[in-house]
Formats: sequence, C-alpha cells, structure tokens
Amino acid sequence: FSPQGLSTAAWAFATANHTAPSLLDAVAAQAVARHAELDARCLTATAWSLAVLDMGGNGERGTGGAARFARRFGGWLDSRAAELSHESLCQLHQWRLWRAEERRRSDGLPSAPLLAQAAAAFGATRTRQSEIQSSVGEALAALDTWPSRERLR
Repeated sequence: FSPQGLSTAAWAFATANHTAPSLLDAVAAQAVARHAELDARCLTATAWSLAVLDMGGNGERGTGGAARFARRFGGWLDSRAAELSHESLCQLHQWRLWRAEERRRSDGLPSAPLLAQAAAAFGATRTRQSEIQSSVGEALAALDTWPSRERLR
C-alpha cells in the first residue's frame, strides 16, 4: 500500500464498521514503520479509524501494531500540526476522547495546545442529526422525557 492507501484502508473498514483485527493491526504496524511517509491527514484518519473500531485499546501492553501506533501517534502529530485541516483536527479530538476517556490512557497524546485546537475545531463543527437520533428524540418527547445535552470538555 501507498501511505495514503494505508489510511484509506483503515478508514474504509471503520466507516463500514467492519472489524478485521489482524488486517487492521497489520495496517497499523505498517503505519508505525512508515510514519515519516504519512502526512497529518493520513495519521489522523488512521488514528480515528482505529478508535472507531476500538483497536489499540485492548491488549495495549502487547506489541501489536495498533497499540504501538496509539502510543506514538501524538508525538508524530505534534511535528505536523501546521498541516492539520479542520477535519483532521476533529478526528484528532475524537481519537483523544477514545484514548483518554474510553481507554483511560494518557500516553501517546499530542501536546496540550494541539489538543485544545482540536477540541475547538470539533466544538465549532455544525452537525446534523441522523434519522436514528431524530427518532429517539421524538420517542423521548412523546414520553415527556428530555435528555440532557452532552457537553464538550
């Protein structure tokens, strides 16, 4: 695979919500070995994909490619911060949420200023409700139950 092909493969599996642990671990191992060839967009797309599929969280004490990628990603990204697009910053924020809050891991995170920039980009993004979100909202309204709004930290 080309560097972009690596991240595109991971992204495609994540978008389809198809977990293929051996394949994704191999893609992550290649991303670790070839990280200098990956631009910021490829790095964040790969990290986001691994987070969506919860790769690199279980068994991180091992030597799997996804675990190694997760531990090193932040350091690689700090040196490429100027390359980050709005979408990449949003993916970085989502990865950080998974890494720090879901996995309770603080190793591998980029610098605090870059994380703040990513959180600001994510918070400024206009979103649109999915059909399922609309259906759930309607059902809750019919029950006269109102969920609290999620707050970004």
